[in-house]
Amino acid sequence: GEQRHVSPKVLRLLDVLLRDPGRVYSHAELEQALWGEPQEHSDNLRQLLYQARKVLRLPNSTHQLLQTKHGLGYYLQELP
Repeated sequence: GEQRHVSPKVLRLLDVLLRDPGRVYSHAELEQALWGEPQEHSDNLRQLLYQARKVLRLPNSTHQLLQTKHGLGYYLQELP
């Protein structure tokens, strides 16, 4: 029931991840989906992931829905 401001890029990132929850998207796949090309600075995607994690944070929970598979990429964990 809480309203949160979400930038267009974060919405696009969430749209990509929500298409197939549980699927691991590589850094390159996400950059391609968001900007159409690799980014010079890796901080661009990292910042969007940080913002998306804040948006997805569940009240009174430390659990993160947006997960990192080290060395592979990022995915949305499905709720049990």
